[in-house]
Amino acid sequence: DVGSVLAQTPTPDAVQERQALEGELKTLEEQIAQYETEIKGTQKERQTLQNKIKTLRNKIKQLDLQIKQGNLMIVDLKGQIQATQANIVKTTDQLTESRTQLEESLRRLYQEGRKESFEILLTENSLSDFFTNLANLETLNHKTSRNLSSVRALKIELEEEKVSLDKQTTGLQKIISVQSLQKTQSLDSQKQQETILETTKGKETLYQQYLTETKKRAAEIRSRIFELIGVTQAPNFGQAYDIAKTVQKSTG
Repeated sequence: DVGSVLAQTPTPDAVQERQALEGELKTLEEQIAQYETEIKGTQKERQTLQNKIKTLRNKIKQLDLQIKQGNLMIVDLKGQIQATQANIVKTTDQLTESRTQLEESLRRLYQEGRKESFEILLTENSLSDFFTNLANLETLNHKTSRNLSSVRALKIELEEEKVSLDKQTTGLQKIISVQSLQKTQSLDSQKQQETILETTKGKETLYQQYLTETKKRAAEIRSRIFELIGVTQAPNFGQAYDIAKTVQKSTG
């Protein structure tokens, strides 16, 4: 019964001590509220930092894959460039050979065309053989010319292909350079965020420690206050409210 608990009038010293403890308790309760607010803030900050770090890690993984893919493409392009260069060398040799054949064909055709009638009779079995030989030379000349044009066109095509492959390689190398820079920046940012996260975790742990200690001290003060007013066992909320009203009346 609350009334029986407070039947005995407290001494002035007890009243003074209780008032001092109540003042300290009020301060501690304010500190508890502040610590709880700080803990909520650090927990929110910790979650935000963890999300940022997760995002950065995913970005770094994606950049790693893109860089790896780009490097593989460059290796493939360099292989194509080497093959194209080899074909260019081969085609150049063919072009030189075709020019030589054409020059020889033209020289022989020129020589045959300059023969006098008596030379034709001396060197050929008949006029028909001469003209057959001349026709064959002209046919060979046309074939050689066509072959030369074809080889020249092929060389131009191969050279253009090599230029295109070189441009693709250069473009990929630039992209990889940018991706590598982005990866480095992301790694630096991740390290910074992880450092801040560790600091935040430390702050949260410290606030939790302060909160525990402050709550413990507040509990000790409440226990002493109840002891001073004659309550041997901590009351529930309703009982504590009734005791507070009765104490207020008895002490003015």
